[in-house]
Parts: sequence; C-alpha cells; structure tokens
Amino acid sequence: MRGMSSAKGIAFAIWISAGVTACAEHEAGLLTSSLSDSSLPSSHKLVAHAQKQFAGGYYGSAVDSYAKTVEKDPLNADAWLGLAAAYDQISRFDEADKAYAKVQELVGATPSVLNNLGYSYLLRGNLDKSRATLAAAYRGDATNPYILNNIDILNQRLVSLGHPPMVMN
Repeated sequence: MRGMSSAKGIAFAIWISAGVTACAEHEAGLLTSSLSDSSLPSSHKLVAHAQKQFAGGYYGSAVDSYAKTVEKDPLNADAWLGLAAAYDQISRFDEADKAYAKVQELVGATPSVLNNLGYSYLLRGNLDKSRATLAAAYRGDATNPYILNNIDILNQRLVSLGHPPMVMN
C-alpha cells in the first residue's frame, strides 16, 4: 500500500467490513455468532473467506471471492464494501467506484463507508476528495480509530507534499 503499512490497511479494511455486517444484521433482526457457525448463511461464510484472502494480501483472490458473494447475495453490504477495498488494492478504481456506489445504495454514506472511500481517494492520489470524504467520515464518528488513522495517513502525505494538514476539531 502506498504510504501505509500493509498491516494497518488490512486491519482497516477488515474492521470496516465487519462494522457493516453488524449494522445490517442488527437492522434485519438477525442474531450473529461465530463466523464458523454452520447456521450462518453461506454468503457470510464467503465473506469470511474473502476477508482471509484480503488479510493475506491475496487481493485478486479476494476480488473473486467477494464477487462470488455479491453474485449470490446482491444485498450483502459486507461483500460490496470488501469488493471495493479489494479492487482498490489492485488499482481497479473504476470497479471500486461501482462497488462503493452499490454499498451506499444498501447502507448509505455511513462513516465506515466514507472512511473506506476516503482511503480509496488517497490511494488514487486525489487528496482533495480524500480530505473531503474523510472529513465527512470524521463528522459522523469522531472517535473511530480507523478514521483517525486514515486522517493521519492523509496528513503525512499532505505534509510531505508541502500542503497544510487536515485539522479536525
């Protein structure tokens, strides 16, 4: 990853995906247990597999796994967000944009989604869009450590280019 350690990026993307699951399942009235629980729908198992691929740095395999999931379960916000993040990692930003649009249709512009999207813009080098999107994520959840981490990464990039850092109050 550009400008950040692989471990930070992996933790960021996996946390984001897990966060959307919790919201979507809560709203649907479902109870969750372990991802290894055989009572979970197969799409949740596919997401767990894709997350492992992503965590291992196998981004192409993660894309394939997430794509299979959204094919089976097009309303799975976890899979769409994971697919977007995986596309980001292989610089397929055109496809990432489609996945970000779909996840926003499903769950809205949540702080988690905006955080991922802001990081995506950072990867693309679009620092103005990254700044605006991460600021919106911050306004939605000012204590979220993943959002704060991405703002720090953006600020490091801005300062290295001689630009003023993003200041959050």
